[in-house]
Amino acid sequence: MSGVAFSFDLRGSLVEMIDRLRQSVSENRILQSLAGEFENLTKDHLAKLGRERHHPFAPRSFYGEASAATSAAHRGGDVVITIRQQGIAQRFFGGDIEAQQAGALTIPVNPAAYGHRAREFDDLELLILGPKKTAVLARKPSVTLEYRQRKDGSTRAVKKREQPTMPEVMYLLVQRVHQEPDPSVLPSAAQFTAAAQERLNRLAAEVTGGAA
Repeated sequence: MSGVAFSFDLRGSLVEMIDRLRQSVSENRILQSLAGEFENLTKDHLAKLGRERHHPFAPRSFYGEASAATSAAHRGGDVVITIRQQGIAQRFFGGDIEAQQAGALTIPVNPAAYGHRAREFDDLELLILGPKKTAVLARKPSVTLEYRQRKDGSTRAVKKREQPTMPEVMYLLVQRVHQEPDPSVLPSAAQFTAAAQERLNRLAAEVTGGAA
């Protein structure tokens, strides 16, 4: 999924406030004000998730990037918030993720793998471990050259593989994973409503003060 767009219904508890404001403020200005408020709310929410959930070994902040990719606009009486970040809809709605073009999904299990694709490493090999035949990508043992002297006094190089006691596993290979929905990825309806009420009250005060 490349992103998500969702709309906020401006009816319900806000309809009376909006109707009163329409007497002195254009509907376009009301909707523009709410769009800006909702955009800031969503950006701040995602930025906070970025600080709380960012893995220290990941080079990029997923939620920080989602915050920067957020925008809002009004369409047909509703405010539509768009987040152009790949993977954000998957986190919000959940569901199964299956391997498509690749033969398997690569799940990072090593701190050095977080935020990186397996193809970024040039020293990985496929291993099948344990009685359950678990497929993993692990770092290849390092190879060094050992020089040995021949009887005639010359030397020859011999490759020596340094096999660690346990392989350094980087990725787990699976065909499918299930991700549970995470509504906390976005602000709650109550947060949007509270933000809308606060913005409408400020707009009403501007009108009273002659700023309309």
